[in-house]
Amino acid sequence: MKRSQKSFTLIELLIVVAIIGILISMLMPSLKNARHAAKATVCGSNQKQLGIAMMSYTVSNNGYLTAPPATHYTWDDLLSPYDGRDIPTNWKFTSKNSTGDWSGTFLYEDWDKKSSLYNCPIDAPNDGKRTNRSYAVNSGFPSGWSTTRGPIMSGYRILQKGVDPWSMKLEAINNPSKTILMGEVTVYDKENTFNLGSNNGSVRTNFRAELKRNPVKHGRNLMLNYLFNDLHVSFLSYHTLNGDSDKYLWGDSSNVIGTFLDCRK
Repeated sequence: MKRSQKSFTLIELLIVVAIIGILISMLMPSLKNARHAAKATVCGSNQKQLGIAMMSYTVSNNGYLTAPPATHYTWDDLLSPYDGRDIPTNWKFTSKNSTGDWSGTFLYEDWDKKSSLYNCPIDAPNDGKRTNRSYAVNSGFPSGWSTTRGPIMSGYRILQKGVDPWSMKLEAINNPSKTILMGEVTVYDKENTFNLGSNNGSVRTNFRAELKRNPVKHGRNLMLNYLFNDLHVSFLSYHTLNGDSDKYLWGDSSNVIGTFLDCRK
């Protein structure tokens, strides 16, 4: 005697497919948020490692942070070999060549693995030719600009202002656990990049411009990773950088005194 076999009807199959589709649509935002969170974590870890390299540099340089000594010489150039790279001497003190290329920047095909610490995984790793940098240090100036109070001056200012190379000594930094050493820049397409070894985007007096370019880089509005001078990394909203001050940096970022960007005592 044959057993009767019950099969699914077309309507039942369509219902199952619809339920699966609904479940997938419900999971997609969570999966996307998880991917953003994972990349943000790696990005923060990179900054932590660069901070350790910076501290290693200070041990060999009387306690001073990197002070780029020329226009086309950057803080990241000075971190070799502490960052795991070994930059040849002839890469240093270079400028644009006759073709308009930065002869002191790093071709991606040669430097991608050696320079991975400088690339946030959510950013483009190169502009089609040169290696990108996802991070900038908090800009400072020795005197004359009372509202620019980070610990490192760009080498570009040496030519612009006719001053000597400058950076702060670790012991001179105000409240290291509440002042920022490094933040993120936004590398969001091949036309808007910051190349490793180039002064463009190497320092920032504030990080508002980056968030205006891409306010949801990590999937969260106005949130970026910031490395503090005590080497802890925090994933913060830009609005919290005001600290205990009465400043509103999003509205006016020209004066950072008393905020997390103020490294002066």
